[in-house]
Amino acid sequence: YYGSGQQVCEDSPSYWQDSEGRSCDDYVSGQLCTSDGQHGPNWSQFWGSFADFAMHGIAAPQACCGCGKEGCIADVVLVVDRSGSIGTYNWQKMVAYMKDRVT
Repeated sequence: YYGSGQQVCEDSPSYWQDSEGRSCDDYVSGQLCTSDGQHGPNWSQFWGSFADFAMHGIAAPQACCGCGKEGCIADVVLVVDRSGSIGTYNWQKMVAYMKDRVT
């Protein structure tokens, strides 16, 4: 099964927190950022920039999908053997599993 051009975005690193201990979820739910990478309505101008709160050089717009991090395009190729040894039922389960991953 072949899927192409899927937009995929995951917060990364998944455990990311800023220097104050706020996660991506905190940024999004607290409206500290916008989906286009800008400061949200609850970001105080007195705090400075996102970079001022970066951890290990990674700030919210680079770590968090909800703060403007762009997803990557994934070209995915899955190769399976349809020799018949797994049976029709298991083959259908495998195809459904693959479709769920790339669509």
